[in-house]
Amino acid sequence: MQRFRLIWQMSSLATQYRTAMQNNISILALVCVFVTTLGIRLNAATEQDIYRVLKERGIRYDTNALRQTVAEGILKTVDKRACIIPAKQTSEVVSEETITNREEWTEGLCYIKLNGLYAGGGTQIVAQLREWSDDGKSGVVMDVRGADGNSFDAVDCVTSFFPGTNTVLYNLKNGSGKILETHNAKANGVPPKSVPLALLIDGETRDAAELLAAVMKARSGVMLIGLHTKGDNAVRETIPLPGNTEKLYLATRWVVLADGQTYDTNGVQPDIIVQPTGTKKVQTATPDENEWQTNDKSSIEPGFVLQPGFVLQPNNTNTTQTTTPDNNRWGKPLSDKAKTDRVLMQRVSGDAALLRATDILLGLKVLRSDETSESTNTQSSAQQ
Repeated sequence: MQRFRLIWQMSSLATQYRTAMQNNISILALVCVFVTTLGIRLNAATEQDIYRVLKERGIRYDTNALRQTVAEGILKTVDKRACIIPAKQTSEVVSEETITNREEWTEGLCYIKLNGLYAGGGTQIVAQLREWSDDGKSGVVMDVRGADGNSFDAVDCVTSFFPGTNTVLYNLKNGSGKILETHNAKANGVPPKSVPLALLIDGETRDAAELLAAVMKARSGVMLIGLHTKGDNAVRETIPLPGNTEKLYLATRWVVLADGQTYDTNGVQPDIIVQPTGTKKVQTATPDENEWQTNDKSSIEPGFVLQPGFVLQPNNTNTTQTTTPDNNRWGKPLSDKAKTDRVLMQRVSGDAALLRATDILLGLKVLRSDETSESTNTQSSAQQ
């Protein structure tokens, strides 16, 4: 009887091996299957040992549920997000709207928020970036915090819009390290005029959005701001199981960047780390202190306390100055530029990463303006 059982197990393992090889499942996965099926783990309890203890203690259990738990335990050793799902269910990222928000701000700055990178989304993003670039915008903030996606083509399309020294963007490998696909930058993707990009990322930037962050980090004119991404370079798919009632949701390919690096575990690291803003800190001033208390410090100077209704009260006097959104603290009308600057600061205040990105893009604009002025003066001097 024992011999027949062993023969059956070996036959089952052979079938599992062929299935695994067809689906490019790693050797590690095969080892886990062999070890668990044959029950040869050193000093480890077998499935039958568990059943025997439960029966002896009169504990009720669901055999199917226990078997699925064991099977999923095997899968988790290979892929932390792997699971067994009903045939009608899907665990893959569902295609959704790529762009959820786009804004044009003062000083030539623009903002685009991505929900994820889905089929056809790359073309939409590049069309918007090209429009802003042709209009001479000074900088773009692209926000992929919390974004996901499932489109390699969208990643390739957006990345190719920015110049880079390497035509290879990334490779897809199987569990044995064999390259299955090589993704290259698209030809003629870079526009004649480039626009600086601040890419906002965080710990929930995942799937295609995380891949975008990884490859964009190597492109010119792009700066990553925020926190490291999720740290998962696996590409998953659903694999039907015998009987067609269940499927495996399992990693079968892994992303490796052009330089041979991966971003699993530690994620894609930002160029500038910015901790998220929680509740806004409030500084409390006493009559003798030259400090201030406000929820919006962008347009208020030290020595004043912002009260509801835009009433400014100097800390060291008994007089009250009144201001409105159209006036400064002395009641004088604000210039058009001051008004638009105030609107911009109110838009980005409370979001530390967005505020930092805005500051950097504004600084780059000033530097470019200085370089242009210096170049113009040099040409004028040469002509004279």
